Amino acid sequence: MMKYLLLLIPLIFSGYTKNSSAHLSQQDVAQEDTIFWKADSKLVWDDFKGPAPETGFKVAATYSGFSFTFHSDENNFRLKTFVYFIRSRSWTRTAADNVLLHEQGHFNLTEISARKFWKIIKAKHLDQVKNSEAKKKYAQIKEIYHTITAELSEIQDKYDNETKHSTIQEKQDLWNERIQKQLTELEDYSQ
Repeated sequence: MMKYLLLLIPLIFSGYTKNSSAHLSQQDVAQEDTIFWKADSKLVWDDFKGPAPETGFKVAATYSGFSFTFHSDENNFRLKTFVYFIRSRSWTRTAADNVLLHEQGHFNLTEISARKFWKIIKAKHLDQVKNSEAKKKYAQIKEIYHTITAELSEIQDKYDNETKHSTIQEKQDLWNERIQKQLTELEDYSQ
């Protein structure tokens, strides 16, 4: 008998706003609407397809998150993370390069969190389980996921607050360096 578990848990960060109760729909995962994080690919303003609100001080928003899939049967166990950006829910009212770099930072911070998640999974050997252990291990994996995503939410807020949404250049430069350093340090945990 084959057992198959699949979980896609969306985590949403909108550059300047958070939306805590959204669900990843079929439209969201459509190839033309979703960008999956890649080291050699950067966001461009044409990726921001969503409608901008008519009012507010925000000039751009990134809708990104990470999820995982979990598969278990008698002989195999697979866990994979996905860091995504949803075009139709990300928006801009500017074409400023410094704001685009800031928005890329949000996407990169999400990738860093996915790598931290994977690092913990590997350290606890939760990537190597037998089918009989899958349900118990899944609960542990889910708990780690929720801890990491809560930390990511705090980091995203801190990033916006310290840089004042990219308007304090010296703080943005420090964050850019910090983000790049973490991406490099956690490179072995990218998927």
